[in-house]
Amino acid sequence: MNRDLLEKIYTLYAEELRLYLYSLCRDAAVAEDLMQDVFVKALMSLRDDHTNFRAWLYRVAHNICINYMKRNGREQPDSGGDHITESIRRNKENNDREYKDDPLQKLLRREKQRNLFRAMDRLPGLQREVLVLMYFTGMRTAEISEVLAIKPQNVRVIAHRGRKELAKILEKEGYHEL
Repeated sequence: MNRDLLEKIYTLYAEELRLYLYSLCRDAAVAEDLMQDVFVKALMSLRDDHTNFRAWLYRVAHNICINYMKRNGREQPDSGGDHITESIRRNKENNDREYKDDPLQKLLRREKQRNLFRAMDRLPGLQREVLVLMYFTGMRTAEISEVLAIKPQNVRVIAHRGRKELAKILEKEGYHEL
């Protein structure tokens, strides 16, 4: 793979891949290391004629993270979601520059996001992973299916169950307005 193409892919996908890896391993330092491994693998093995770089990168990220966790006997540790919240906050701040909301609206939006991410942290691993891919990376069902190596119908079922579970968690915590 040529250097310019790798730099372009890195610029486009590094932050969202790091966020995705964090959602799997729940450790910011490990997610950063694993993200670097993904790009090393891309440099070493991705063909220039590959048709869907993004899905391939996510598939590699998923596999590298799962292998890391198996190798190290790690379960997904619980976390308050501060790193994921911080990453999304930075992305949203960039988007906020496009909108002229008043400070109170921005504060309320951030608080809702923080509550949503904390609730998502409580979802089972595969449900959380599907919802992260669907809503925070904007992947379509077919791409998620390719990344996770499951059928598109299963992606839809898992997403539906995840949304229902997330709604229960949010309602139990008293967040009816998200």
